[in-house]
Amino acid sequence: MPKISIIIPAHNNEGTLNRSLDSVLSQTFADFEAIVVDDASTDRTYEIAKEVSCLDDRVSCIHLEENVHGALARKCGVQKALGEYIMFLDADDELDQDAFEILHREMSAKPVDVLHFGVTVKPARMHEAQVVDSTERFLAPCKEILCGQEVYEACFTERKYNWNLVNKMFSASVCRKGFEHVRAIGVHRGDDLYSYAGIAYYAQSYRGLSNRNLYIYNFGDGQDGSSIVDFERYKELSDSYKAVEGVRAFLDEQNAPDLYYKGLDGIERALMDNCANQCRHMLSRKDTARAFDLSCSKWGGWQAVASFARAYWEDQGSFPSMISESSLFAAQPVKAKRIAAYYHAYYGGGAEGVMRSLAKKWVSMGYSVILLVDKETEHDAENYIEGVDVIKIPSIFELDPAHYFVRAEALYRILLEREIDTIVYHGWLNHSLLWDMLVAKLLEIRFVVHCHGVFSHCVNFLDTRFAEMPKVYSLADAIVTLNAPDSMFWGAYNKNVFQTENPISIVAKNGHATSLSMEKVVLWMGRISPEKHPEEALFTFFHVHNEDPEARFILAGAAANEQYGAKIRALSDDLGLTGFVEFPGWLDGEEKASCLRRARVFLMTSEAREGYPLTLVESKVFGLPCIMYELPYLSLVDGDCGVVSVPFGRAEVAAREVAAVLCDDDRAKAMSEKAKKSLARIANFDFVDLWNKVFSTSRGEPATDGGNLRLMLDTLLEAYTRGTHEKIAALRKSNDYLRKRNKALEEKNKKFSQSNSWMVGRAITWLPRKIAKLFR
Repeated sequence: MPKISIIIPAHNNEGTLNRSLDSVLSQTFADFEAIVVDDASTDRTYEIAKEVSCLDDRVSCIHLEENVHGALARKCGVQKALGEYIMFLDADDELDQDAFEILHREMSAKPVDVLHFGVTVKPARMHEAQVVDSTERFLAPCKEILCGQEVYEACFTERKYNWNLVNKMFSASVCRKGFEHVRAIGVHRGDDLYSYAGIAYYAQSYRGLSNRNLYIYNFGDGQDGSSIVDFERYKELSDSYKAVEGVRAFLDEQNAPDLYYKGLDGIERALMDNCANQCRHMLSRKDTARAFDLSCSKWGGWQAVASFARAYWEDQGSFPSMISESSLFAAQPVKAKRIAAYYHAYYGGGAEGVMRSLAKKWVSMGYSVILLVDKETEHDAENYIEGVDVIKIPSIFELDPAHYFVRAEALYRILLEREIDTIVYHGWLNHSLLWDMLVAKLLEIRFVVHCHGVFSHCVNFLDTRFAEMPKVYSLADAIVTLNAPDSMFWGAYNKNVFQTENPISIVAKNGHATSLSMEKVVLWMGRISPEKHPEEALFTFFHVHNEDPEARFILAGAAANEQYGAKIRALSDDLGLTGFVEFPGWLDGEEKASCLRRARVFLMTSEAREGYPLTLVESKVFGLPCIMYELPYLSLVDGDCGVVSVPFGRAEVAAREVAAVLCDDDRAKAMSEKAKKSLARIANFDFVDLWNKVFSTSRGEPATDGGNLRLMLDTLLEAYTRGTHEKIAALRKSNDYLRKRNKALEEKNKKFSQSNSWMVGRAITWLPRKIAKLFR
């Protein structure tokens, strides 16, 4: 009876089987048997195995008439094996020449049920070299000695080592017992996971061999290394999750304790993630939509979306185009009745206020409404909306792409339970917008993107989302914008674009002043954050104050963070404005109205990414003349509307205009009247008509007359993407160089500080340094 049985399942491996068998037959330890299980090959695999068996009686063959795939093929070999120990070898891989000798010696010295050893990865092609380190680490053994249920838990719960069979030697009795439970479950991939679960369940001992890479994995010769996966192979791959179902069924048969089930959900997600990665890197782009639909149908919709989100998180420019033909977008949304609106928070800024105002309006129009937010919300009486629930969902800002599934599941269940048919998505810049849209589309929900800024917003940060967003927005059912340039831009990618006005807040409507204040008060109001440039407001007021010491300044708003707020306050002090500038913080309700009544002129210093400044609207309601930095795309500054625009960064020019309004009553009153009159368009805007139209739309297509515009924009966006990637790569290279240079300098300084000359110098200068310190 041989000491070692090695089982080699083979299916159409005529090109590699001889090499695998040669590595077995050339072992320095000769007491073994090799069992080739021909899994219904259609080439010469079985003939090759028979030829070798005729030359060496340690080799035997099993021929299967039906292709049963890895797990059942291995089971056939296990049932025939006579060895004290059992191993497995894939028919396109090899063993190190000393593998049997080393492993037998280790098992004889310290016997265990599972002896785990390392793998050497040999890439078949140069471009696959990058997989070597990661694959070898993934297949590396656990350094701990494991006993009892630790053998199972360390693999399936704690993921301390992998479940691959080929780089392990097993006690034959435990291996046979584990394989007794292997059934035909339709798994073509992931069969190692399924097979090893039984072995690990029964195993009582495990140890790993450090620095012993005895298995040679020829990456690229088998199914894992192919650079292209066709759709039929992807269908097989997408079934790998069934291996986890097989493990659960096995555990159910054993009445296993609950602790054995822990970790299986994570493994199932890992298998799905692997499929999505295969789709991204190896599947033809033309098959992506079919692969995505297949994955949704097999895994469950939100599970598939979460896996594809992880795979394509940083590649949202190409993915929308590839799945535009997905069946998710074929269904027509039903008539709107139940609406969910989403934004990061319930309070805190203009977009939050718009979301609340629209929710009230929709309720008055007869719709059922809920609000979805990322942040916990405490209601106050003034902002409470009767009949509108505010529901927190897992924040995308607190999750990385690997954990998007937490948000996807929560969002899916809320939308399903509340029978939502329409989402208005105010998080127009969210990186999760695409994935949240796909979750909604699983339930055939109408998805409307509400933009709250100018289309070029991301250009300010060299953010590639500028080029990705048009492709993402093309999948939406409708896009709501706030100005004509945005409508034109998004209209090149989606025909259902609606231009709106933001509703005027209730506070402003009911609390506006009857006459302009005579106090020399300049008001700046907004979020105290870099893009609003409150420092420019302080520079402006510095010039105003020099001309008119009686002037006072109110800088109202919540700071983006404590550090930035402190920085702005410190700047005010540095400019000598202490006592002349008020910082009342974030204002709402009557406090805001009171502040607007006090002011004589409104100052706005935002840069050109402000979408629709509600504070400007509110200032108009109160009849405040406005001096602002140029934002020519804003509909709020069209015509003679009581606004004077100056070039960005020209604080001294803005100061002259402010001073003129403070000192010239006639000019101030004339601008005030124009500001009030310019509100007519907003006040008369038919929100009911617009939103009824929005809520009756279904997915748009690019405008039929925008072919050349779309082509031009695609060319521009492609160039932008390429340029930003090159710029980012150059910056990273520069940062790497500086990091290495700084590290070298630190090492040099460290050596110098430990040198004799440095220590002698410190000793000589000790007394002078002490004396100098006394006289500071």
